[in-house]
Amino acid sequence: MSSCGQDIIPPLVIRTFPADGIEDLFGAFLSGRGIEVVDAPMIEISFINFEPEMPVASYKWLIFTSKNGIKAWFSVYKKEAGQRVAVIGESSAMALRDYAVEADFIGSGHSAKVFAEELLPELLPGDSVLLVVGNLASNVIADVLSGNDRRGEASFSVSRIEVYETIIPSVINEAAIERIIRDDYALIAVASPSAVQKLMQILGNRAGKLRFASIGSVTSRALRSYGLEAAVEAEKQNFPELAECCWRFIRKNYNNKT
Repeated sequence: MSSCGQDIIPPLVIRTFPADGIEDLFGAFLSGRGIEVVDAPMIEISFINFEPEMPVASYKWLIFTSKNGIKAWFSVYKKEAGQRVAVIGESSAMALRDYAVEADFIGSGHSAKVFAEELLPELLPGDSVLLVVGNLASNVIADVLSGNDRRGEASFSVSRIEVYETIIPSVINEAAIERIIRDDYALIAVASPSAVQKLMQILGNRAGKLRFASIGSVTSRALRSYGLEAAVEAEKQNFPELAECCWRFIRKNYNNKT
């Protein structure tokens, strides 16, 4: 991963994703350590109308990979008797508790592929699995689960339902864009390929040195498609871990004590 070496970096992080709820764990962590967080969201979340193909109670497993999916689903439905809920990591498990639901399976939070591989041993022949996701979610989990069903004829089924959309904001923080162009920041925090794409479209050929903090491998892959490498990448795909990555980077690279 790239580093900014001994350059003097102002202790400021530009966040390209919406604040994470009332608690805002990402912003609170950095602000509490004297790091300014400037919001310049490249995406917005819009909840949409949805209806499962089968009765909700017929799904043995509900799988969530984000807090947005949890909020959209449990604002409409409840956990049925005998139903099991799987989440990609601890952050999503915490979001479930807002709806008085405890996760039956919590992944390690490393990636969608790892999560699917971790979940596989929990699935039984005949189980019906519903992936509750956003419109830009990849098919990695469904592909891994379907492709690794080694139970022969007594297989389980995997379905997908989209419950929210990721859209482009109507207003962009131009002051934050100017700070990026002037190299007047420490890190740009990115949490999705769509945010990377939108930011790069806005910057065009105006950007010089770019330092990114990526939430995970999929987002880092999007950076590489533009010939960029993340300065830091979160080990687990959640906002608290991303905030800690930013903090460690700034402590190491910012000459003044923070």
